[in-house]
Amino acid sequence: MASSATIDSQQPLPHSPFAALRLGRSSQSIHARLLRFWDSSNFSNPNEFKGITLLFLDEKDSMINGIIHAEQANHYRRSLQEGDIYRVAHFEVGICPHMYKSTEHTFLIRFLEETTIDSIINNCPHISLQKFMVRNYEQLQILANTNLELPDVVGQIQTVKGYDLKNAEVISPLLIRLRIAPNIEVDVSLWDTAAATFKAVLNSGEKAYTVMVVTSVAPEKIGDKLYLSSTPATRCFFSPTLQAITDFTMSLRGAVTNLDDNTENATWPLSSIGDLSYFLSNPTDQEPYFVCKARIVDVLGQHGWYYVCCTQCSKEMVKSAASLRCDQCGNTNDKGHTDTSHINVNHMYRVELLVDDGNNYATFVVFDKEMLEMTNQHAATLFMNEVNVGLDDKLPQCVSGLEGQTFVFHIRVKPCNSTQNYSPFTVSAISHNIDTKDFNIKESPCVDLRCDEPSTPPPANNTLTAEVEEGERSCSRE
Repeated sequence: MASSATIDSQQPLPHSPFAALRLGRSSQSIHARLLRFWDSSNFSNPNEFKGITLLFLDEKDSMINGIIHAEQANHYRRSLQEGDIYRVAHFEVGICPHMYKSTEHTFLIRFLEETTIDSIINNCPHISLQKFMVRNYEQLQILANTNLELPDVVGQIQTVKGYDLKNAEVISPLLIRLRIAPNIEVDVSLWDTAAATFKAVLNSGEKAYTVMVVTSVAPEKIGDKLYLSSTPATRCFFSPTLQAITDFTMSLRGAVTNLDDNTENATWPLSSIGDLSYFLSNPTDQEPYFVCKARIVDVLGQHGWYYVCCTQCSKEMVKSAASLRCDQCGNTNDKGHTDTSHINVNHMYRVELLVDDGNNYATFVVFDKEMLEMTNQHAATLFMNEVNVGLDDKLPQCVSGLEGQTFVFHIRVKPCNSTQNYSPFTVSAISHNIDTKDFNIKESPCVDLRCDEPSTPPPANNTLTAEVEEGERSCSRE
């Protein structure tokens, strides 16, 4: 496998701009700044590492993606430093997939065993420090729910909401209200690394601008409202010297302050299950996002604990005659039967939990990523282990053993929750489990941080009171 080095040339080296690249294995080389790189996972199985995705910028202000496959990732990772300029040679040029694009280029660069990536320290071409693929509100509306692009967005932070926002130990999703035009605000959900990084900025004590660029977000429409969600490629930039931030700031009226100036923290109680039901029956402009602390009363097994997903698009495969078929992309298994223990398919968690918040019951459905956090076991491995001992028709011990544990569940309510007779609430994230003796729905570490204006707690919703009959609580969602 080719190695990496540092080039200290006294003369400019020949190279090709991105526009001159041609398909196939190339004898060309490029000189480019590495803007960002991130780990990529299998689209149909987020727990499967596929490699590293890179974002390069050349002197013509053109961006292109690079792909390093999983088996080469460890070799090349130590050579990568965001912001440095590199000479990359002996690569292959391929067609860029039409889904989840983070550049407008039609090609991408694939690293091969013989690919070299060398840092250039002298006679570098003049390349901008950053570039973004910023989309405005109208463009984001068009892109919503299409999965065609992962665009960038620039805006001014209005509020930040999150569970236990001042506790750096707790990694949980954040909901940011971002003003992207004088009269337009959108909600941006930050997950995992993006949430942790943003939370670190809040708790660092350093000054941070309220105008920021959020990269590679996934636009989604729920009803008529637009939401943006972070992806593994998402980064947040606050520097006022960035052109995108400078241009946006000039469009604002009044001064732009720092993130911690003129802000007040207001706490509100954790949402109850009754609040979720009240929201469904009384639609408002409130964002459909709730944080509920609840104890798992039962793991419901009537719908199983896993589903078989398509290896191409991750959608659930359904039985069709004697085979499995994906209605989304038409993919079918290649063995002509539905015995999934003998075919190359992905098994992923889908577990329904009956939970109790101290006042009401509800059914929460938890999928693969969150179940992995709760069980520390992959569904595919667990399935094969259960098949080998003939217990694939029963709940695994690590799943049934969740009964009695208390967690903080993050719930995003979707329109289907109010339109279908049976539609459990989908868990978007799980913060951590809680000692049962601390179980109290009225504790309130969920913080609403407002920027540039005083913050006040939102009015409490009318929580539905549990009806007790013969010593049992009534279920708020049958």
